[in-house]
Amino acid sequence: MRGRRVAAATPSRDTLDVTPRRAVLRCLWLLVALLLGACSPAARRDAVIHRAWLDDHASELSPEAALALPWTPFHGSLARGYTASTTWVRITIDPAAATSVEEGVDRRLVLRVLPGHLDEVAVFRADRLTEPPIRVGDTQPAVGPRHGLLVHAVVLEAASAPFELLLRVRTQSNHSIDVEVLRWEDSREASIAQHGLVIAYVVFTLMVMGWAAGAWLARRDRVLGLFFAQQATLLLVALTLLGALRLYGPGWIAPALDRLTSMAIPLSALVSVHFHVHLLADLGVPTRPLRLLRATLTLPSLGLLLVVVGQVRAGLFLTHASLPFIMTLMLGNACTVSPRPDPDGGGSPLAQKAILVASYVAAIAIMLPQSLRVLGLTGGGRWTYGAYCIHGVTNTVLLGALLAFRARQARARHRHAQVLAEQAQREAEAQRGRIEEQSELLTMLTHELRTPLSVVSLALGDSGRSLAMRDRAQRAVRNMNDVIERCSQTALFDDELSRHDASPRLEPVALDESVATAVAALEEHARIDSRAEPDLPGCLADPKMLRVIVGNLLENALKYGPPNARVTTSVERASREGRAGVMLRVANPVGAAGRPDAAHVFEKYHRGRGARHGSGSGLGLYLSHRLAYRLSGVLEHRVAKGDDDDVVFELWLPTERAARRRTDLD
Repeated sequence: MRGRRVAAATPSRDTLDVTPRRAVLRCLWLLVALLLGACSPAARRDAVIHRAWLDDHASELSPEAALALPWTPFHGSLARGYTASTTWVRITIDPAAATSVEEGVDRRLVLRVLPGHLDEVAVFRADRLTEPPIRVGDTQPAVGPRHGLLVHAVVLEAASAPFELLLRVRTQSNHSIDVEVLRWEDSREASIAQHGLVIAYVVFTLMVMGWAAGAWLARRDRVLGLFFAQQATLLLVALTLLGALRLYGPGWIAPALDRLTSMAIPLSALVSVHFHVHLLADLGVPTRPLRLLRATLTLPSLGLLLVVVGQVRAGLFLTHASLPFIMTLMLGNACTVSPRPDPDGGGSPLAQKAILVASYVAAIAIMLPQSLRVLGLTGGGRWTYGAYCIHGVTNTVLLGALLAFRARQARARHRHAQVLAEQAQREAEAQRGRIEEQSELLTMLTHELRTPLSVVSLALGDSGRSLAMRDRAQRAVRNMNDVIERCSQTALFDDELSRHDASPRLEPVALDESVATAVAALEEHARIDSRAEPDLPGCLADPKMLRVIVGNLLENALKYGPPNARVTTSVERASREGRAGVMLRVANPVGAAGRPDAAHVFEKYHRGRGARHGSGSGLGLYLSHRLAYRLSGVLEHRVAKGDDDDVVFELWLPTERAARRRTDLD
């Protein structure tokens, strides 16, 4: 499957790495090759030339009595379903059909009986009925040299003439029997192929389970957890039916192996149905069609309960009889799925639906013949004995691909949700900032306008309307007007500066002339001493913005310096970072307000503690600092070294030529 975008921000790895993915694919190809080799007719030279069966309803026939009754011939596998009878199988063996006439070749034969869940198979030689039978099966201990065979096997002595064997089969499971007789070497090669098949299947399944476990731990996704459980139960069924647990399992498991084998099938069916119900619900199957599938969970549950209480045959019959119906319901539900599109644009919903439908079609094609054989309705082929293994592989590959699509969608949705959450957080922070700013503005206005309004109120209430009171009222009105004007200027320029497409209207400006004009407009201009270097170059600036900056610096110096103290301004050439420019320096002695706080002097609404006795908005330096930056200049507060040093603010602006060069570069 394609993977266009890979989330690298999360530390967890919930997808297969490149190396594990290649290992899984190689293991899958090995599994297919071994399966084809194990099922190849060329690999088996069967010595059985005739097969027949007999039904012992009362389970009381002796071998002699059975031989005297008529037998029913059959070919291939015998399937009698879940019967309580004892089944007799009679086979005729011709050693010449399997063994070679070459000297030195091992002429022993091996009787191989499938499936591995048969409880007891007693083997009688027809011409030696007085000898005790050889017993094999789930409930029987191993007999004779079996060289690691996964099937029930009996080693037969070398013979040259045809002979007959009688097999008495008793089991609580289904009477599905496949018998073959191979020469020793052929049996060993078939055993090696079966071992390779089992190992490849186990490794393949364990790797997929590892991926599912890692993905589940990363997201605690219930569907992935149930997929892991389904794979575990499918592996358990395969290991029990293929004989791996019987051969490799610990010694303590042998007494419980027969019951474990019987319980594994309904348990696997129950977990699988549970997984598919949640998968289909997650993929968007409507509630009504899914309701009937949920109800089928009672069938494997009841089957498992019957096995637990000892009704093994009834429990297994119910489980196998319900599987075709359940799988058909799954296919019908899959056709109603409408998978959600991938937020990243990958993983077509139609492709996901096709994979889902294909997995159920494959399950029906594989498991239906096996269920019919188990129920005794058809004979089936030898491949049906590995149906659980084949179903496990196809189920893992198809549903694993679908879950990989789903995991990628989940990651994409998670990333999308993170983006939305971050955007919402930014908006919330911006809104919180606006609310705080409005609160600060309201606090400032309440504080700064209360005193002037009190003065105006007193003046209006003064019946004599004295000249002093009238002057105080006029100053109060001017103070209020200054605060309102400063707020209006800040709102106007903040709005302009927030628009990225809004650029200042730059034109050549003589900074010394702008300072002289600003000084002349002040009432207390007599307190200001101004000087400027001769022949200063012009700077490129917005006259409106420059007037605001210079006016704020001069007003602050007059307002916060000592009463009647002199304020000095100077305009001179100054270079900054290799760029020519012009600098305005405004200095005043330290007044009652004290020195500005260098860390917060340019913050909005900031006013030092000593400056709060007089009126002010805390916006002048904030606005001037922003405007200077907009003009490609710099406004700085020079930190004094001693208590007697002046409070100094410096405004640097590039010369007209330097400003134009910087504009061209930008």
